[in-house]
Amino acid sequence: MTNFTAQQNLTTGKPKWSPEKIVGIGAGAVVVLAIVLGIAATRANTPSIGDLRAEAVSACETQVEGKLRAPASAVFDSTATGDGESFTVSGTVDSENGFGALLQTAYECDVTVGDARTVTAITRMG
Repeated sequence: MTNFTAQQNLTTGKPKWSPEKIVGIGAGAVVVLAIVLGIAATRANTPSIGDLRAEAVSACETQVEGKLRAPASAVFDSTATGDGESFTVSGTVDSENGFGALLQTAYECDVTVGDARTVTAITRMG
């Protein structure tokens, strides 16, 4: 009667795990790991819709501040709607005029958020 070890195939008596099988399984595991890490890295570099919306609001408010007499006094109330690349930002800003009186001004901007730059146009102010 032949004694088989746990590492041998009961039918052939040969080892269950040949070096070729081990290398093949290892290579497959490396490929799967590379795919998973690639997907995770892509998702980590993709900004969320909330991040894009916040960038659009910030870009619009910066443009509006540039038109104010006292930008340091500005208090914004902004909302943004859009699809992830193009946004319409609208709201009001409370700021001081040249005499120190507080005024509320309505505004609206069209903002396109891109990979390399953000383009902002004030479409209504006043």
